[in-house]
Amino acid sequence: SDGRFKGGALDTPASMKLRRHADICELFHVPILNLVDMPGFLVGSEAELTAVIRHGMTVTATLYSSDVPRFTCIMRRAFGVAGQAMIASNDGNTVGVNTRVAWPSADWGSLPLEGGVEAAYGRQLRMQADGGEAMKAELFENMEKIRSPFRTTDSFGIEDIIDPRATRAMACQWAYMAYEKLKHGDQLGSRPGFFRP
Repeated sequence: SDGRFKGGALDTPASMKLRRHADICELFHVPILNLVDMPGFLVGSEAELTAVIRHGMTVTATLYSSDVPRFTCIMRRAFGVAGQAMIASNDGNTVGVNTRVAWPSADWGSLPLEGGVEAAYGRQLRMQADGGEAMKAELFENMEKIRSPFRTTDSFGIEDIIDPRATRAMACQWAYMAYEKLKHGDQLGSRPGFFRP
């Protein structure tokens, strides 16, 4: 996703493009290098009119059924179902050379902290005399202590927190291993019933 376009959110055209890309990689046994900065699905009336959830679930199913090796690096954000599809959809992959790492700047979970505080404590915040600013600051301070990527890597299956400068070398090493694994005959060949129009 491109953070300069709709904040990187997954909309209907992006979902369709990602599904086609994953299908082509699967068809031709091309490993996927996945650099994640995904705030989630696009929300709002435009998203509802274009059925972003339907298309988003199609791309999620495509990613989860993919058997090609995947290198996933969470650079910044990965939230909600869309973020989870980008991060965890290579669990249980049959090829066995999947790698999942994150930068120290990575942030992941069900909701971004800002939206989560508003959703969980909205009523209490509105009842405060100052509009909830002091309470919100206190909540953010308390939650920042436990939201560090270093504390949550195990829960989300992240193998390592890496220095961003090491990403290219690590991805190149992974690509070599992925192609070594793919060149064996048992990994190549068409998948029965694979094609999706």
